Amino acid sequence: MASDASPSEAIEGLNPRRASLVVLAAAMAVSAVTLLYFGRGQYFSTDEWLYVGDYPGWSLSSLFHPDNGHLFVLANVVLNASLELFGSDYLPLRVFSVVMVQVNGGLVYLVVRRRVGPVLALAPAILLLFLGSSYEIVLQAFSINSLMAIAFGLCAMLALDREDRRGDAVAGAMLVLSVLSFEWGLFFAAGAAVEMWLRPNRPPLGRFAIAALPFAIWLVWRAWAPSEPGDDVTLLNIGTLFTSIGLVSASMLASVTGLFRVPNLFSPTIEPDWGIPLAVAAAIGLVAWLRAGLRPSARFYSLATSLFLFWLSLALTVSMYRGPTTNRYVYGGALIFFLLLAELLRGVRIPRAAYAAVAAVLAFSLVANFVQLRDGGSYVRGLDEVNDAKLGALEIVRGQVDPGFRADPWSPGEPLTVGLTVTPSDYFAAADEHGAFGTSPADLLSGGGAPASAADQTIARALEIGAEPVRAVGPPGDGAVSLAEPVADGSARAAGRCLRIAPSLGRTATAKLTLPPGGFSVDAPRYSELPIALGRFSTEFPVDLGKVLGSAVVEIPTDRSEQPWLARLASARPFTVCPLRFKPL
Repeated sequence: MASDASPSEAIEGLNPRRASLVVLAAAMAVSAVTLLYFGRGQYFSTDEWLYVGDYPGWSLSSLFHPDNGHLFVLANVVLNASLELFGSDYLPLRVFSVVMVQVNGGLVYLVVRRRVGPVLALAPAILLLFLGSSYEIVLQAFSINSLMAIAFGLCAMLALDREDRRGDAVAGAMLVLSVLSFEWGLFFAAGAAVEMWLRPNRPPLGRFAIAALPFAIWLVWRAWAPSEPGDDVTLLNIGTLFTSIGLVSASMLASVTGLFRVPNLFSPTIEPDWGIPLAVAAAIGLVAWLRAGLRPSARFYSLATSLFLFWLSLALTVSMYRGPTTNRYVYGGALIFFLLLAELLRGVRIPRAAYAAVAAVLAFSLVANFVQLRDGGSYVRGLDEVNDAKLGALEIVRGQVDPGFRADPWSPGEPLTVGLTVTPSDYFAAADEHGAFGTSPADLLSGGGAPASAADQTIARALEIGAEPVRAVGPPGDGAVSLAEPVADGSARAAGRCLRIAPSLGRTATAKLTLPPGGFSVDAPRYSELPIALGRFSTEFPVDLGKVLGSAVVEIPTDRSEQPWLARLASARPFTVCPLRFKPL
């Protein structure tokens, strides 16, 4: 009769636990390097700037202030500690985030190993280390709140495995730390209460305080916390509850099997596709398993409660800004699902063929998730480089920009965007205390691309640069206008400090000019159409001043950078460009 022992146990002299730990350690090392590399170029996110800029410091009101309606106390402690120790350097926060991903992978391995053995426990642990389909969690440092909440929740589970007073006390402390990291700790607390109630030796009612305390802390905080835009329950969400839960579960199953896709590189959502039939099959399989006489453990019902409440919370707070298939919710659901599956398999004799099947699915899923990890890193890096360029732009216009200016306009009460919402006054206060956060002018100039364009647009908005039509232009100021490159479809000749641009017969001349400090004037025939665009660190002329009819002046206040502005003008009729009188800073 064929043996059902695992392949590792069938190899004489091989210690499965020791070998699995070696494999897990190697996977963690590769994961850490991969996450640091794909996550390079990250900077402080919109959510983090709420604390760095709007609510800085160690006061309780700052630490407990809601972020988009959520409780982030311990994450704020980590953020403040990083600022105190390392200033504006973002790398320490990235390293901490990567460490937390490894910690969670290791904790999942420990929990699952107790149920199905060391070899099968490797599969969920390794996949969670590379879960690119949830790159917002495993790759972005702003997700340390979620990672910490999950880590403390897993520690609570390990403590509850003792089923004694000391273990329950440790679990209670871990659950408090979990909810102080993020509200996901409430799901672990609810699961702990269910598990304790269903134990064969039910503990005294007083010991259930370990699960009640996190809820009490959250309710007190919720009653105190100032009103902030957040995830609100709506009647529409209640009406689509089952659809949303179905999509959440399908996205999770598609992600862990690698059978997912994303609409495009710039979408933080998962298209479930194959996850829908997988979810149906999983539901049918669970019902069949239970009808076959399976008697689930107390931990199974605990995890089922946590998973259901997690999915329910997402379904009830769906909005146009965050749907049920948002990728950052895959990680938590997948982690609890793996624990739930391990609990179902507890004590079940697993045939050899199952190990090969798990290895094949794991290999396929790792490839898909690795690719998405790379693409997600590229997307995040692009967003953060643009935001950091806007901060660099604020440094350039320091002393001239309105204190309430926003690089990405936003009003309190409106949903937050992925853009930069910090005001100059808050940013300058943070920069004076911790060091400049933004990209330097030299890096803006050498980097080009979207960050340079964003910097140009931010500076132009901050300085309120615009084209003002005039009937006649005055005498030229100091300096001179010069060609940045030859005129296309026309010619140019010097006229004192000015340039006279003439189009070729029947063509539209396009002139790209280097401007002196202060700005320029355009003298053109009345009603001739003249589009004007500016650039400075970008060569793409991203500042569109629109079209003027006839003559106009463009005043450009001087700032802290000596990099000259460029202008692109086009007209089918001759025009003259002259410098304006220089106004020193």
